[in-house]
Amino acid sequence: MLDSRVIQKQILINFLGIGIANLISLVDPQAVVVGGGLTKSWEIYSAIIFRTVNLFLKQIPFGRNKILKAKLGEKVGVIGAARVAMLSN
Repeated sequence: MLDSRVIQKQILINFLGIGIANLISLVDPQAVVVGGGLTKSWEIYSAIIFRTVNLFLKQIPFGRNKILKAKLGEKVGVIGAARVAMLSN
């Protein structure tokens, strides 16, 4: 039997997949890059994201837009904030 926290995470990941599908439908980007803490468990949750995006993406063929894990992983937010701080001085 699945732990309730695991089920809650899966539900949240499904919502993320729906959000990515909506983003792709509205903006049609070449790629969507996912960063932050989710990248620690990318191997586990990426399949749920891909499945949900494929299910909800109707106007654009699935696979035309890439969904990628950020190369900087969970540090992407901190590095981005530091870069903004450096540029603002």
